[in-house]
Amino acid sequence: MKLKKMSLRPDVLALLLILVLLPLRPSAEPALWYRWQSVKTGKYICKQIDPGPGWVRHSGPYLDGGCRVLKQPPS
Repeated sequence: MKLKKMSLRPDVLALLLILVLLPLRPSAEPALWYRWQSVKTGKYICKQIDPGPGWVRHSGPYLDGGCRVLKQPPS
């Protein structure tokens, strides 16, 4: 039994490539920043994720890592 060599036509290959890469298109926006306050000391930090127990979210969301530029609500 002889095996046939498989080859894809260029148009079929292009279509398959598009179908595979389509879900990978950039559609996400950067993570937002929040100002967190320590329950114990009252100190503030700016982080994108919850720093853990002992911290409460104080304000945000912000667009920058210094928690200076508030994100505007959609109009």
